[in-house]
Amino acid sequence: VNPAREKMNTSRYSIPFFMHPRSEMSLAALPHLVTADNPKKEVDITAGEFLNERLIELGLKK
Repeated sequence: VNPAREKMNTSRYSIPFFMHPRSEMSLAALPHLVTADNPKKEVDITAGEFLNERLIELGLKK
C-alpha cells in the first residue's frame, strides 16, 4: 500500500505476515463474487496444490 503523497517522506513500519493454511483448504473464488459480468478467472485449487506449484516454480521441488 502506498502512502498519500504528503506522507511519502515519513517513516513507517512493515510487518511480514506468514501463514500456512491446511493443505486441503479450498482457494476457489467465493460463489457470491462470481457473476456473468465477473466470471471466475482461475480454476479451483487447494492450498496444498498451490504451494506445490510455487515450490516447483521456484526450483525448490521437482
